[in-house]
Amino acid sequence: MKGSNTFRWAIAIGVVVAAAAFWFWHSRSESPTAAPGVAAQAPHTAAAGRRGMRDGPLAPVQAATATTQAVPRYLSGLGTVTAANTVTVRSRVDGQLIALHFQEGQQVNAGDLLAQIDPSQFKVALAQAQGQLAKDNATLANARRDLARYQQLAKTNLVSRQELDAQQALVNETQGTIKADEANVASAQLQLDWSRITAPVSGRVGLKQVDVGNQISSSDTAGIVVITQTHPIDLIFTLPESDIATVVQAQKAGKTLVVEAWDRTNSHKLSEGVLLSLDNQIDPTTGTIKIKSALYQSGRYAVPQSICERPDAGRYRTKWPLWCLPRRCKWAMRATLCGC
Repeated sequence: MKGSNTFRWAIAIGVVVAAAAFWFWHSRSESPTAAPGVAAQAPHTAAAGRRGMRDGPLAPVQAATATTQAVPRYLSGLGTVTAANTVTVRSRVDGQLIALHFQEGQQVNAGDLLAQIDPSQFKVALAQAQGQLAKDNATLANARRDLARYQQLAKTNLVSRQELDAQQALVNETQGTIKADEANVASAQLQLDWSRITAPVSGRVGLKQVDVGNQISSSDTAGIVVITQTHPIDLIFTLPESDIATVVQAQKAGKTLVVEAWDRTNSHKLSEGVLLSLDNQIDPTTGTIKIKSALYQSGRYAVPQSICERPDAGRYRTKWPLWCLPRRCKWAMRATLCGC
């Protein structure tokens, strides 16, 4: 009985020793070979590494060389897009509107025909003025011939000095009448030209204010159509009064202040222009000053009276990549166009 118990204990000890040897050999075979002079990783460290490889690769590390470069320094503000010019097209003469030569929303150039007023009455007036001028020219020619004869007869005392002076006065009077006739012809021609209504500036036309067939006059306040000049288009925005010195100093230094227009999300630059001028007074209620700039790349987004927003409307900041060492700055101002 005693020999049987001893045998059982021997078997149990042998199993434990075999299991320990197997575990030690297995852990050694899966551990990476340590580099010379570096201790091998512990079993629990290797296991943690295997778990990390299963979770995903480690993030790569990038290196960059520090450089110096010019970086923009931004002054951001809120503002409004305004047309460089807004013109209400009105008729200079009275008459019946017989044609409109534009489409609502159309882009037109200065001098393009927009509307036509019935020219019949103006053609008649021009013809009358031209006829009167021709009549008076004939009268003047006859008066000059008579004056020449009187001058010859006066040399032989066949006519009196009084008659000669009267004929000279008639010639002078007729010359004055002709000048008045020429002015009447020019006026009639001008009235006829004004019956053709053309665009005074280049820009985009709005909605028509009158239909064909209506009787219009120069006293109509609504006019025929409104033209807004959108190229270039103005951008008026505000900055805190504390930034005035910064802007003025940059202007005195001869720097070109670039103005950028961004969308409402502040992720896309829509246009670019230059600063034109600062207002001559500060708004005491807000402590801001108005700044006017011109955008030379105004696209379809540039609608007058649209509001400009700047979600990140902070004070001026100097921005540069972490690996860039700033030494010089070029100035820029930002605004954001909505409705895009």
